[in-house]
Amino acid sequence: MKKINLALEYAQRYLKNNESNALAYITLAEAYATMTDDEGFYTNFEKAIQSGFPVWDQLEEPFFEKYMGQDRFKKLLSKYKILVK
Repeated sequence: MKKINLALEYAQRYLKNNESNALAYITLAEAYATMTDDEGFYTNFEKAIQSGFPVWDQLEEPFFEKYMGQDRFKKLLSKYKILVK
């Protein structure tokens, strides 16, 4: 839990300096997914996409597994025309 809190702190600090830091948003999304905070995951995952994070290259990461079958996740990928391999 200490590592998650540290990741949250650093990512939020980066975003204060650069609100379009895609890596910070995906770090937040992963941290929220680990904490089972779905709303935090989805909010930051979408911001990562909007900031240019190459999601299609990362969808095999373990923290995405929980979301892959969810309608909300599929709609989000569809909204941004992200194809799953």
